[in-house]
Amino acid sequence: MRWTVCREFAVDIQALDGEYVAYHHGSGCTHCLSAEAGELFISLSNAPVASDLEGLMMGAGLTGPEQLQTMLEQLTALSLITVSEST
Repeated sequence: MRWTVCREFAVDIQALDGEYVAYHHGSGCTHCLSAEAGELFISLSNAPVASDLEGLMMGAGLTGPEQLQTMLEQLTALSLITVSEST
């Protein structure tokens, strides 16, 4: 699987007291993200497409693949990232 940041609309993200606040310009929604989710989003923002699970886990300070999968699902549900099964 490969992940990328949704680029249809801009997303502003700022660190705030150990967490992150993300503003999605397309929906007008503001999301409070955990430190790990914010770091994961930033890691994905800095790469055109990410498929390296181990690198994503280390970059975001996650403890295992289950935690990574949960974070990816949450960011996808917020329309901050997209996932595809293309190779």
